[in-house]
Amino acid sequence: MPLYGQRGPVSGAETLRMRVVAATAVPSRNRRWLIVALVVALVIVVAGAGAAIAALSSRNGSVLFSDALTSDSGHWPTDASCSFQPDGYHIADGRICYANAGDFSNADVSVQLRQVSGPTAGVFSGIAFRRVSQGNLYTFGISAGGQWAFTKTVNGQQMALAGTPLSSSAIHQGLASANTLDVRATGSHFEFFVNGTQVGSADDATFTSGICGLFADQGIETSFTSFQVNK
Repeated sequence: MPLYGQRGPVSGAETLRMRVVAATAVPSRNRRWLIVALVVALVIVVAGAGAAIAALSSRNGSVLFSDALTSDSGHWPTDASCSFQPDGYHIADGRICYANAGDFSNADVSVQLRQVSGPTAGVFSGIAFRRVSQGNLYTFGISAGGQWAFTKTVNGQQMALAGTPLSSSAIHQGLASANTLDVRATGSHFEFFVNGTQVGSADDATFTSGICGLFADQGIETSFTSFQVNK
């Protein structure tokens, strides 16, 4: 596995509607209490929705770093293997290209990618994160053949984690197919998403923070856009 060069519950609305239907048969002397009960139920539903919205906002958090990758922002290296082109930031030949954006610990890192050339099986491209020094980092990537992998590299020695690589129907297969990757790192716990679908999770405490970047295995070229790091 060469990586980067080696490299049905009832909804609140339904629940409330069922309560209204059941209440229509209540005698008139109890209608005042019925109205009070309905108001209380409505308050609970609204409060629950507000809590859900607040939780979602908290999860998404604030944007720590963002780059559309459609032009050179000065945050990324540029050379023969890491270059800005009309359709995004291209990486090839087993390179990892890091953003000049500082270290991140607990964060959501996302990017959209399209593999544009090379084989589709057994080779990966995606996100490098918590890189503390050369040869010490995590990676989360996918292949155009429909697999995803989470790896850890320690002193240049790479190992697959979480039983990967694994196949997932969430991955859009084939060259030039767009896929959005998102890794959510909280302490030693990691959750992995492709196109909004969680494909897996893992726990590892080796690296607690570090810089982020993007990678493509040897033999392939991948175009990246919409890179973002959220708290």
